[in-house]
Amino acid sequence: MHSLFCIFALMQFLQPAMLWALILVVIPIIVHLFNFRKHKSVYFPTVFFLKEIKEETQKQSKIKHWIVLTSRILALTALIFAFAQPIIPGKEQIQGKKIISIYIDNSFSMESQLEGVSLLEMAKSQALDIVMAYGESDRFQIISNEFSGAQHHIVTKDNALDLIQQIQPCPISRGLDDVFERQKDLLSKNDAYIKKSFMLSDFQKSTCLHQNWTADSTIDCRWIPIQNEISSNIFVDSIWFDIPHHAVQQPETLHVKIKNIGSESKSGIRCEINIQDQNKGVMNLDLDALSETTLDFIITPNTEGIQNGKIILEDYPIVFDNTFYFSYQVDPTNKIGVVFEGNSASQSVFKNDIHFDLKSYPFQQLNYSQFLNQSVLIAENISQPSTGWINATKEAVEKGATLVLIPNAEKMSPNWSSIFQDFELGNMGTLQIGSYQAKQLDFQHPLFANVFDQKSDFSLPLSNARYSIQLNAACQTLVAYEDGTPYLFHRKWKEGEVYVFNCGIQGDKNTLFSHSLFPISLLRMTERAGSDQPLFHNIGETTPLTLKGINLEGNESLKLKNQNLDIIPTYRNINNRVELDLSNGIQTAGNYQIQWGNQVIGAVGINFDASESDTRYYSIEEIEDQIIPKCQTNIEIIEGNIEAVGTEALALDNGFHFWWYLIILSLIFFLLETLLIALWKM
Repeated sequence: MHSLFCIFALMQFLQPAMLWALILVVIPIIVHLFNFRKHKSVYFPTVFFLKEIKEETQKQSKIKHWIVLTSRILALTALIFAFAQPIIPGKEQIQGKKIISIYIDNSFSMESQLEGVSLLEMAKSQALDIVMAYGESDRFQIISNEFSGAQHHIVTKDNALDLIQQIQPCPISRGLDDVFERQKDLLSKNDAYIKKSFMLSDFQKSTCLHQNWTADSTIDCRWIPIQNEISSNIFVDSIWFDIPHHAVQQPETLHVKIKNIGSESKSGIRCEINIQDQNKGVMNLDLDALSETTLDFIITPNTEGIQNGKIILEDYPIVFDNTFYFSYQVDPTNKIGVVFEGNSASQSVFKNDIHFDLKSYPFQQLNYSQFLNQSVLIAENISQPSTGWINATKEAVEKGATLVLIPNAEKMSPNWSSIFQDFELGNMGTLQIGSYQAKQLDFQHPLFANVFDQKSDFSLPLSNARYSIQLNAACQTLVAYEDGTPYLFHRKWKEGEVYVFNCGIQGDKNTLFSHSLFPISLLRMTERAGSDQPLFHNIGETTPLTLKGINLEGNESLKLKNQNLDIIPTYRNINNRVELDLSNGIQTAGNYQIQWGNQVIGAVGINFDASESDTRYYSIEEIEDQIIPKCQTNIEIIEGNIEAVGTEALALDNGFHFWWYLIILSLIFFLLETLLIALWKM
């Protein structure tokens, strides 16, 4: 009843003068109140039962007359209201120049099909209907996920229709907030009285909104969800190696995380890994609904240099993300430089291993340029480090080198406080002499993970000297004494890594060099040293692709190349690293080489954005309850499955005309009156 009252309160009439005809409603009332027929008296014998029948007939006759009267009044009233052309006003009654911005989501998720037709084709059809509903003088902006220069212009109606027809699937995904900012940027520069934003999308949960929606009260927003039932999809979410350094004939584990976002379990999904177009392993997996798993593939590189890989899934019906590309570099050897005073225990760990290129330098005979050209720098038993050595070492670590400090705690000079300060390690504290045994080891840290099996029976080294070090919060203790004082700790600093042992290293009371912890730690530190270049990058990702340990010199051009494409990206060359902006220009997944002139300086696998693989979407109810409140503006929803979206859009603009409903209602009441008269004899 309240809703009906609100409708009448909002109702307006285009021909209000026709309402004067409502006075004609009195005619049927007069006809029924005054019966103009002449009555003729007919005399019957006084019979009790005939009198009773007469009274009953008179009662029924009155009811019939009132029903007929009501039908005639309603029929006539509905007819008069129809000629008065009632409307419920829309959002605007302003006449003037209109600009309509229409966004069509053409991401890969829109290739999903509904009744044999892709959601993208349905969206394009609805967009065409919207354009056709407006006038020839109105102007349009057509946007898809490419954000191309041509989409940042106002066009005529005919041009808008052509642009819509040209839209094809695109690997780039956009949040609706990003799209609205693009629309506002153009609409705000125009002096049109009426500005409208239409967005046709499947409203994926993973990409719907990236940040906060910034409202604009001058723009009317309409969202048109075009959705399918949730499609089942299995895809590779991410991959990673345990260590960044890769060596020939050295087995390593590649971890592959796979997700199932469907509402049904999947079984027998084939997952294959290829390196350099050679099959390196196949697994079959089972995945419960809305779950994930990690597969571990053991890979042993046969050759050095760039390795191009891909992971292939057999999953349907969504296939665009069935191949995941990655690339990495296999180095011939790991370069290690050891500088020492007296004797060096570190040399014996690496000198007989072909995977390591070992260079040893007595501290007093050190050639800085040779020593600093290594990926791992080990300083052993240096009692009094010089300022020049400290500065040169800082420069190397800044560029990505790994520094391992093994001082003799008993003979550390005050210069060591400069090292703690320069590398932001914390406060050295005071020297403590006694008998100390390490008691705590972080078995979960990658340096020691899966190395020691019997944790409860594992004994750690002894030391007769240590410093009461108070670590910087950025440092991590890997091995500690019983009271928590660090025995071995780690700090990531700039682009490199710093490891520090806090113990005595000479004499029978110091067991570091004779303990298995020492060679294992050095080997793992060395394995984990490296440039740690990214294995893959996603199309449309705004975070730069960073190549570490590279300094571009000369006037060559930087290019990304694969078998079919040759792309010149924008880049920055700073602090011995190169940052490539790949947010635009790449729309094809695959393995790409990175070239500086004719020199190959790296490689990367380019993949479609994983967020597109998550095909779950917001329902209309969720959009109204969860998304629109975040936008803090009035956004109207038009259901995308209706046939005439354009007509619905104009109804919102110009108001809802329902005169023809009243014509139908009038005919119904006239028909009812006729039936009453014909079937109900009076």
